[in-house]
Amino acid sequence: MTEKEKMLKGLLYDANYDKELGSERLKAKDLCFKYNTTLPSDEESLRKIICELKIKTKGNFFLTPPFSTINSVRKKLISILHYFCIMKM
Repeated sequence: MTEKEKMLKGLLYDANYDKELGSERLKAKDLCFKYNTTLPSDEESLRKIICELKIKTKGNFFLTPPFSTINSVRKKLISILHYFCIMKM
């Protein structure tokens, strides 16, 4: 089982040396930077970036910049997104 498969199943995983997870993490950081530097009035671009981050949302959903992939923020966001993803399924 790959580290990504473990992660998606909610199992303990090690992302430190996994190339696939490393590249996805870098892409997420780039998208967060792009999100944070997009004008708040450009709601369409902000929605597209949320989709690129593969955040499944329900209804009218908006993240107020600055948005980050820092672990403490990520942990809080995961619990929020977990709720929305389960509700979407």
